[in-house]
Amino acid sequence: MTGCLIKRCANQKNSIPEPCFFYKRLIPLDLFNYFRSVGDQYGIKNYKSGIRPGICLFTLALLIGLFTYKDYGISYDEGQMRNLGIYTYDYAFHAGQTIKTSDNKEHGVAMELPLILLEKILGLKDSRKIFLMRHLLTHLFFLAGCLAFFLLTEFLFGSTMLAVLGFFLLLLNPLIYGHSFFNTTDIPFMSMFMITMLVGYTVLQRKTTLGILLLGLTCGVLCNIRIMGLMLVAGFLFLFLFDLSKQKREGHFRKKMLLQLLLFPGSAFMALYATWPYLYPNPLGNLISVIKTMSSYPWKGDVVFAGHFYKYSNLPLDYSIGWFCISNPLVYLGLGFFGLGLTGFRLAAKPSRFGTDPAFRFLLLNLLWFVAPLLAIAILHSVVYDAWRHLYFIYPSFVLMGLYGLNSLPKPGFRYAVLLLLVLNMAQTAWFMVNNFPNEHIYFNRIPRQDQPNRLRSNYDLDYWGTSYKQALEYILQTDTSSLITVKVIGLAGKENAWLLKSADRRRIHFTEDISKANYFASYYRYHPGDYPFMDKEVFSVKVLGSTIMSVFKLN
Repeated sequence: MTGCLIKRCANQKNSIPEPCFFYKRLIPLDLFNYFRSVGDQYGIKNYKSGIRPGICLFTLALLIGLFTYKDYGISYDEGQMRNLGIYTYDYAFHAGQTIKTSDNKEHGVAMELPLILLEKILGLKDSRKIFLMRHLLTHLFFLAGCLAFFLLTEFLFGSTMLAVLGFFLLLLNPLIYGHSFFNTTDIPFMSMFMITMLVGYTVLQRKTTLGILLLGLTCGVLCNIRIMGLMLVAGFLFLFLFDLSKQKREGHFRKKMLLQLLLFPGSAFMALYATWPYLYPNPLGNLISVIKTMSSYPWKGDVVFAGHFYKYSNLPLDYSIGWFCISNPLVYLGLGFFGLGLTGFRLAAKPSRFGTDPAFRFLLLNLLWFVAPLLAIAILHSVVYDAWRHLYFIYPSFVLMGLYGLNSLPKPGFRYAVLLLLVLNMAQTAWFMVNNFPNEHIYFNRIPRQDQPNRLRSNYDLDYWGTSYKQALEYILQTDTSSLITVKVIGLAGKENAWLLKSADRRRIHFTEDISKANYFASYYRYHPGDYPFMDKEVFSVKVLGSTIMSVFKLN
């Protein structure tokens, strides 16, 4: 394998060589030729190896997910988001009115409504089966987004190796990967973002009417998951206008592009309207209400960042970018920021590349899709919390920038040195994920100090989702044979994680608000980063990077 890579490196300039994969015999030739024809249809000349390696990676990742999805806990928002899907289902099919008074009515339902429909179709009644299904489907959608990103990377760079690296940079991100099971908003939005980027890039190469309609459909669904998807719509509209400005005033091409310019936003809005029952009574009015509400969402709570408590309405300007820089592997960060700087430098050195190089133009848009949300939050003081989870959708653009930077390194020897460093960082990250499963989403690189026990817990929100409550409840049930066990927990997630227990175990657990009546007390330390006065009664704990994220205390 290594000899093959070195040999191909000598024959390629400024590109990462393709490895000798064994997958060529795993996927039928007719399927491979079909996807090659799709690439040719859109005029993508550098489409080389087809989808076969992506399918292999997707299948491998899916198998891992099938063996592990039952181990993840329920996140703090899952119950509320499922209720949103139920209220929307009742409104759409039974004229129910609860959605109109729901606190979450402005949230999109492109993920939640299909999950409820599937729940109804499968006849799921038991809470354990319902939430395991949700976890598996959310992860499956994430993997579909990774596969789309694989194809997009190969389209842009013409390199299977870069596409494989891109897939692993998504998969071997502990924060992203852990959330891909229990976060039914931020991760699906990121996944749909990647799918829409793939569709958008292919459609922009050859603007067929069918392609425009498909792009409008994906953009509509994207905006339904989170209204921030309008940013992607604006980017594609800008490219349509740019291409239109280059056409001659006479001729049928200009007329066709004018029609497509209307068709794209029109189909996007129709897809958004059709998939979001909340918009039915007053499409424009309710859409404007959604935009206003979600731009300054009235969440009330505190966050811990760099050792300080902050109100949600008074976060420091570096809150989001700070979290981004401490919760991603260091080599990933270095490569991504190098690619960002290189893209900006090359645009400044030769602005004409924007009009003559479609791939570079698309990369430049990704630079804007990464930078613009961060700037908007800083300038508008938008409400964000729980680290940078509202901005997960910027991560694929950041990865593309990193791959561009890696692909642009001038000397093969230096490129391979950086590649080796990246692979080593990936291996180290994978080791962390395995050793801290299923709490790998609580990841920090070496930037925050970790030289003392519980130092991270004292300075940052760790298990803010409360998913580790599943492990706490399972421990109590396994070690205590009583027919009825009274437990005191902190936060809604403690009670909701009981939904993942088997029905017989759920009947044994009784939750109380009075700690004096509790047999056990379990805490995930959010809003209480310090020790409790009865630490000597701790019988179980979950630790990550030297900090305790969950404790169980046996009180009597």
